[in-house]
Amino acid sequence: MQWYLGMQASASTWIYNAALKIAPILAPDRPATGRFVAYHGKLAFLDEPNLLHIVKSHGVDAATADGLARHATSILISVRDPRDAVASLMLYHSQDFKHALTEVERAAYTCAQFMGDSRTSLLRYETRFTETPDTIDLIARAFHRPLPHEARDQIFNDSRRENVEKLINKLEQLPTARRAGDDLYDSETQWHKLHAGRTGEIGKWRHALNDAQIARIEARLFDWMQKFEYAPTRTPGLIAKLKNMARGTT
Repeated sequence: MQWYLGMQASASTWIYNAALKIAPILAPDRPATGRFVAYHGKLAFLDEPNLLHIVKSHGVDAATADGLARHATSILISVRDPRDAVASLMLYHSQDFKHALTEVERAAYTCAQFMGDSRTSLLRYETRFTETPDTIDLIARAFHRPLPHEARDQIFNDSRRENVEKLINKLEQLPTARRAGDDLYDSETQWHKLHAGRTGEIGKWRHALNDAQIARIEARLFDWMQKFEYAPTRTPGLIAKLKNMARGTT
């Protein structure tokens, strides 16, 4: 099983789809099946030994994380500045600030839990890794076979923003399309209508969030931000005060 663990808005769906395209080329003897695992995941599907499981998740509870880790042969983690991740959920998923922060915090700490694992590779959204075919090669390493250059370039081209947008615009026509409230998504690729029309802007939090929201994120995720080298706007003294104020709150 290959586990693609990412923060929200960190291009984790892009990575997941690249892996699904690589699988039939480098592992033709094992049918690949993709699955999104929710916070409280049901993992019985992993007991099927003849399939190559490509699993995508954000934050998961401890039991689900333990189950996924037991089965994973490789873990690829994608992270993003948590302030941008929260802003994206608010802007594109219409989530309120409290819910968006909770979701991003869960994902951030699940990612941090597996950073020291020998199976783990890391991708940072801020490096714009979706804009280079080298990332396709990195994803392919989990298959322990070299990906032919022609296949690499074709997968990269299919994964360009404009081509993904074309696919999203045709979701209604797909037999695997599903509805979740007002959202439409493809259960196979996990591309949502809500993925369309985004700018990919880095640092959008500076104009999308107010000062109180920025302070709240930094207080809740200060240690994580230090670990992953995302600089807070607040001084250490103020952050300590905010953390004390936030302790015991949701």
